[in-house]
Amino acid sequence: MKKEKLKRLFIFLFIFLVLTACSNTQIQPGQDQDTEEYLEQEEDTPSFYGTTGDYYRPVIREGTYRPSQSRGITQRLNSTINIKAFESELMSLARQHFSTDTHFFEEGQFISSENVNAWVRRESSDNPQGLNPADNGETSAEMRAPIYLESVLEQDYYMQTENGMQLAGMMIGLAMNSVDYYQAEQFGPVLSQDIPDEDIRNQSREMIDQILNEVREVEALSDVPIVFAVFKQSPRDSLAGGNYISQTVSLSGNELGEYEDLDFSKLVLPLEGEETPVGTSFEAFKSEVEQFFPNLSGVTGIASYMGDQIESLQIDITTQFYGEAEMIAFAQYLEVAAQNHLPTNIPVEITVDSMDDVEAFLYTNGESSHYFSHVFN
Repeated sequence: MKKEKLKRLFIFLFIFLVLTACSNTQIQPGQDQDTEEYLEQEEDTPSFYGTTGDYYRPVIREGTYRPSQSRGITQRLNSTINIKAFESELMSLARQHFSTDTHFFEEGQFISSENVNAWVRRESSDNPQGLNPADNGETSAEMRAPIYLESVLEQDYYMQTENGMQLAGMMIGLAMNSVDYYQAEQFGPVLSQDIPDEDIRNQSREMIDQILNEVREVEALSDVPIVFAVFKQSPRDSLAGGNYISQTVSLSGNELGEYEDLDFSKLVLPLEGEETPVGTSFEAFKSEVEQFFPNLSGVTGIASYMGDQIESLQIDITTQFYGEAEMIAFAQYLEVAAQNHLPTNIPVEITVDSMDDVEAFLYTNGESSHYFSHVFN
């Protein structure tokens, strides 16, 4: 039930973002013609919904929004927070390279789930495409070859030209582990080892070289700009999701530009950032909400930063409410409290959870004090 409500939540959010502002082509030698045929068959069929602004207009093909060929593989990440950050923050990075005024978004259609599954497994005689190191048979954290790469995500960006829709660029995100979790025995305890940042950077660069070589074997992708971004996912017990730590661009061929370090960070409220402006405004919001509805189980927040600049705020409220009328009243009150206390110039998400379900959701894109809200039945 909770997963279904979360799915509906993301659908409602996606529709809202659109209103305020996606072929199973596997990358392998000898299949370039299939990709060309795919583009030729589809280039005259898509339509676009939404407006320009901070959000990309999605590609709708024959009345259908197409999900990524490898979407389910991101579910392997350590937490829902990591999954969301991995996907949404890659799109945020895309805005640096592909303007929302001129580009349209489609979830990855070129890299198949077979490719991604091969990449994230260990290298072996049965899986020569594996990007994680071969199993060395060691079980101790000091000697074990860790699993570095957990998932790969593709996003495609198109432009409408006189000759129809044309692929203008691609984003590829690599989700790297900061902690390697494993079991030395089938039914033994879960063990772990930390992975140093230097190892994450070195390993990801070698993986990007291999992925780029495979991607460029597709004729349609031979000279398309491709941005590679490295995501460091947070541990399982972290309240904050991971961050993108570096990016590089291949304009064409197998050449890569210089790697750029990314200065993303997160504060977990109220545990951190008490003296910051967002910490102060969050505390005022939290205090008012808890005073009005004293039987709340908790109010927490995650403030995301780029350097010293706050980019977004996500708030999670856990409640014991179950009545629909009561939840509607609570959602209405939350909007007023948010307008009174929370920042008005950044995207803010407020999710209300009970023990089992998502009960309500509020969102503003930072361009207006108005909050989109929905109470789930």
